[in-house]
Amino acid sequence: MATIAQWSEQVRERVQRLTDRDHVSHADAAWNEFAARPQLVVTVYGPYNAGKTTLIRRLLVEDGTPIPDSLHVSAAPETAEVRAVNSGPLRYVDTPGMRAGTAGLGADADRSLLVTDAVLMVAPVQLLTDGRDEFLSVVTGSRFNPHRPLPLPDGAIRFVIGKADEGADPDYEEDYAAWREAKTADLVSQLSDRIEAGSVHAVIAGPSGLKVTAERVEQLRELGDLDGIAALREALRSLVPQRERLREAARVRFWAATASGVLDQALAWTEELRGREATVKAEVVRYDQFIELLESLRKAAESQLRQRMAALAAELGEQQSGRGIAVAQERFTRVVEEWTEQSFAQLRSLIEQAAADQQERSTALAWRETGQLVAEILDVRDTGRALERAARTSALVGGLAERLRDASAQRMALRPQAPAAPVSVPRKVTQIERVRDHTWFQTPEGGVTYRTTEYVRRTVDGNRGLQSMANAVSKAAPAILAGGAAALQAWHESRERQLEQERRFATRDELRAAADTVVDAVLNSPGSGWNGQVDAVRDDFQDRRPGSMAETIAAEIAHCEKETKALDALLRHPPTEH
Repeated sequence: MATIAQWSEQVRERVQRLTDRDHVSHADAAWNEFAARPQLVVTVYGPYNAGKTTLIRRLLVEDGTPIPDSLHVSAAPETAEVRAVNSGPLRYVDTPGMRAGTAGLGADADRSLLVTDAVLMVAPVQLLTDGRDEFLSVVTGSRFNPHRPLPLPDGAIRFVIGKADEGADPDYEEDYAAWREAKTADLVSQLSDRIEAGSVHAVIAGPSGLKVTAERVEQLRELGDLDGIAALREALRSLVPQRERLREAARVRFWAATASGVLDQALAWTEELRGREATVKAEVVRYDQFIELLESLRKAAESQLRQRMAALAAELGEQQSGRGIAVAQERFTRVVEEWTEQSFAQLRSLIEQAAADQQERSTALAWRETGQLVAEILDVRDTGRALERAARTSALVGGLAERLRDASAQRMALRPQAPAAPVSVPRKVTQIERVRDHTWFQTPEGGVTYRTTEYVRRTVDGNRGLQSMANAVSKAAPAILAGGAAALQAWHESRERQLEQERRFATRDELRAAADTVVDAVLNSPGSGWNGQVDAVRDDFQDRRPGSMAETIAAEIAHCEKETKALDALLRHPPTEH
């Protein structure tokens, strides 16, 4: 079992883990101020008009202690503040009237009960017609520790029936004694027999409403022991030697009450955190859904643009006209502009949907920035940025003309030239005749050597049939030439078709490449491309997505659960030695 000092320090550490540093600092200051007092502190507690202040004034008069000006009987329904005065070994603390109707005053009284060694509980002659639960909570100790009640040590709590002469006339001692005995029994009963009759004092502090002052001390004492003051003073002074023991018990009550308040707040805060966690998790799910929708929109829009541009490139590749370049530029620009308006309208709609959804869960102020983002990024028609976007669109497509002109130049390079004329048959005949005439084999001096003569003879003899063939060819030349021309025309047409196909293929490739370039620029241009805009919206969604908040709340809940469990265990097992 931990000592009071050890237990109190453990509780203090747990309290510090569950609350801010200032809270513990204030608690330390309050306790240290109380612990340093050498007097036995007696707190006078009870409802308004029970006679608390008058009782303290009478005790001071009996002690010979001057009554401070601040300690006066208030005509208001409550004493405005806690007032304390030292009287020898005792320090009396006058508290605001219990259930005075002012929360702050009640709190002051409660704090006074935490830094006291003993308590005087003052009730009017009507006893506890009101405030019974407050009295009982102090008697049982549940006021200080609901988890395990911590009543004050024996003798440290005394009960006073104030203004007793209003209930019975003390001049008739027997009647007064009977009344006092009956009222004492009633009070014990009202407090569920939790107190002893010997702890109850019927007191007449100011007989017949006499104002209590030092100058009237003799008048105040006229009733002798019937006023109950002497017995009460004796009971209080008997506690002075027990101050150290009572102070240790007060230490347990102080930290138990402080911790109980923090524990209740922490438990309430944990429940609130659970509610927030559920809300935040729902927010995370919603943002994830919107981010998923955003990515689907990104992919669908990109796919649509690529398909439309590819189809247009193929269509333009089939059309060969002088206006091909201009038409291609115009058509590409139109597709990009239509796609931009459609895609950004869808993006705008998605963000507005997210904003409307969030507005149902949060304040409009939190989404004001998103509204500005929508206007800045997506407003194609209604803002000056529309002109900038149109200019960027034209710039993306404008370079297409040069690409197509380059393609036209390549097609001109591929255009077939007129084929070289074949060697005619007559020319072949002439060449043969020249061979026959030996003109190619004469020496430079005009003579014919044996070697060349022999070579020519053998050549001519070996090609005698060539003359016959030449003659036949000469006769057939017109028909052969006509057939050759037809064959050449057929070949030329075939070649033209082949080159035309090649030109179309080349044009299609160029158009496809140009379309891909435009698509890439539209999608990925820094600062203005589709993906950049979608990324900006996604980043905004990600920034607003409270994922880290959910993690923080979960961690805070875990921390609170751990610390409240540990603190609850300490409060259920306080040290019992007084």
